[in-house]
Amino acid sequence: LYNGKVESPKAPEHAEKKYEFLHWTADAESKEEFKFDTTPIEDNLTLYPVFGIKTFTVTFVGAEGLSSVPKPQKVDYGSYAKNPNATAIEGYIITGWTTDKGVDTPFNFTSSPIESDITLYPIVKEELTLNFYDGDVFKYSSKVASGSTFVYPDNPTKYGYDFAGWKKKGEEVYIYSSTVIGSDMELEACWNKKGLLSITNTGNVSGNATYKNDS
Repeated sequence: LYNGKVESPKAPEHAEKKYEFLHWTADAESKEEFKFDTTPIEDNLTLYPVFGIKTFTVTFVGAEGLSSVPKPQKVDYGSYAKNPNATAIEGYIITGWTTDKGVDTPFNFTSSPIESDITLYPIVKEELTLNFYDGDVFKYSSKVASGSTFVYPDNPTKYGYDFAGWKKKGEEVYIYSSTVIGSDMELEACWNKKGLLSITNTGNVSGNATYKNDS
């Protein structure tokens, strides 16, 4: 009826999942929202749906060892959240974020598009120290997370010798890339004199061999 009000119809769905319905408009160019409860109808009227890209919230949760809690992020559908690069208090390291609390599977910020609201939990580990020596001479140290595997630093050099690897100081067992770090460690560089005969596995043999220096 003239001067009456029209009820808002059921919200339409967009053909693409990334869009959501925002409101109806009587002006397809300005897209100004049509107010159903305050606009009297005085003539025939055509209303158009206005859609926008869905926006979701990525929430970060605090934990013991975390210095501060990052602010939530608003992310458009199909876009990527940013790694908040949060810092840990002294003695801890943040190795990543995960969608499953208590699980060490990290969330990949560069390959995981956001398609819903998500909550991310920090993966916080105890910080351990690795000290590297050449004999009794201290070279440098590095910080690693407890439970991580050993990462080889740049190989040192020594005139007349070939670098053979790292071992725990005072022990004969070499440290490999598969070695899990569970405590602070002191590591010693191992050397072989240049020109030593190399040993090649030419048969169906498996396993590791350990050689003392200059052997």
